Formats: sequence, structure tokens, C-alpha cells
Amino acid sequence: MSALTPERIGRFKVLSVAGAGGMATVYRAEDPEDQKTVAIKVLPGVFGRQEAFVERFKREARIYMSISHESIPKVYDFGVDAGRYYIAMEWLEGLNLRDWLAEQKELPADALWRKMFREICRCLAAAHERGILHRDLTEGNIIITPAGAVRITDFGLSVMVREAHFTLTGDILGTPHYSAPEQITASKNVTAAADIWSLGVLGYQLAAGRRPIEGENSPAVIKKILDPGYEPDSPGRLNPALSVRSGSVIRKCLQRDIRRRYVSVSEILRDLDGPPE
Repeated sequence: MSALTPERIGRFKVLSVAGAGGMATVYRAEDPEDQKTVAIKVLPGVFGRQEAFVERFKREARIYMSISHESIPKVYDFGVDAGRYYIAMEWLEGLNLRDWLAEQKELPADALWRKMFREICRCLAAAHERGILHRDLTEGNIIITPAGAVRITDFGLSVMVREAHFTLTGDILGTPHYSAPEQITASKNVTAAADIWSLGVLGYQLAAGRRPIEGENSPAVIKKILDPGYEPDSPGRLNPALSVRSGSVIRKCLQRDIRRRYVSVSEILRDLDGPPE
């Protein structure tokens, strides 16, 4: 480890740096109480100096500690150490959706697509039932374990940093590819419908190997998302193995008009249980 890497964060012994970026640094660490490997997410110092952001971080962390679902990483602890606000979470082995898709030699058959998409939906439904929105579902926080199980990470944590960064600098972090139209035009007033749009993007990407809306830069992507005349290719055309029902589920998630989109994730799960055609 470098001289800048702490030996400990809270009670946890730091083993290595697992990843670093503008939104957080993630360390692989060990809990001395039971030798369990954990992931420690440390927020950039600039955000730790904002009282409103810190209070929101604490509130969100407590909520996530209360979630008990096999598809959501457990949160073991959160706090501040040497001025660094951190959250200690279950360590996940596996690949994010982007890297997992890159390793696949062919697009998934309908049965596999349904199994994986159902797992993502079940996880999100568990959070929504507790009044928790994700608001930042992307390819980067869907994890596929070596056993093929699906996990969702970063409930609300990444988007908190993005909003704080925008307040400080006026620059937008991250990709808009997974953002619902209403999330782009009124990001402070999003509902569960925005998570359902993001589900549609992930379902499309899982089926077709690419996202439904692409562009040379973020403004180009945003323009297409907001353009009611722009329609992406049918996922069934890109992946003929996809059933009619699965394709229709994806399309209903991606309705720009909230009134035509799914009302809840449980409604998506009911549709997924129907016959393929």
C-alpha cells in the first residue's frame, strides 16, 4: 500500500485499495472481530465538510443498515475517522454488468434474461417497499457474482456525491444514459417511476448487449432521451432469442410518459411470470 493509504479506518484493517474515483475511494478491509472481508467506501473530504451532506449521509446509511435482503449488500458500520466519512459494507466478489457482458460470447437466451432481470427487480422491489429509491441504477452497480447471483450496490450513495459535486462546481458527474426524462428535467422530484425507467435501460442492455440510447456525448444522449420522436431499436430485433413478453416488459419500463410506464416493480414481476408469448 502507498503512504497515503490508511492502515485502519474505524475498527477495520485496510488490506488494499479496491477502486478510486471522483465520487469515492473503496478499500478492501478486514473486520478484526470476525476476520470478515469488507468493503470500506470513503467519501471525498470536500463533501465531509458540508453539514447538510453529512447529515443526509448518516440518515441514508442508517436506512440501508435496516434493509435485509439477499440481493442488497449488508451494511455493517458507518462513521468518521480522521475526518473521513466512511461506510463499511459486505465485500462482493464478481463483475459489474458492463464487465460481465463484455465476457459473454453471445446474447442471453430468454430464460437467462428473465432470471437475471427478475433478480434485479426483486432487489429493487425490496427497497421500494421500505420507501427507499435507488436513483442511480447503472451498469456499474449491478454485480454478478461467480455463482451467477445478482446484487445491487450504492443505494443513494453515489447520487448524493453527484448532487453535492454539482452544487460545488456546476459540473455533472456520471452518465445520463440511465436517467428517466423526468429525472433530467426535475431531478429533485423523482419517484419510483425513475427507478423503473433505469430498470428498462438495464433490461435492454442485458438483452441486447448495449444501452437503448447512445450518443457521442452527454448532451446528445439527453437530447434523445427527451425527444418523444426518438425510439431505440426493438430489443427483440437485436436479440431474436428474446420472447415477445420480455421485449414488451422492457418497452413498458421505457415509456417516457409516466402514466404509460409500470406503476411498481411488483407489477413488472407479475408480468415476467407470464407465458413467453
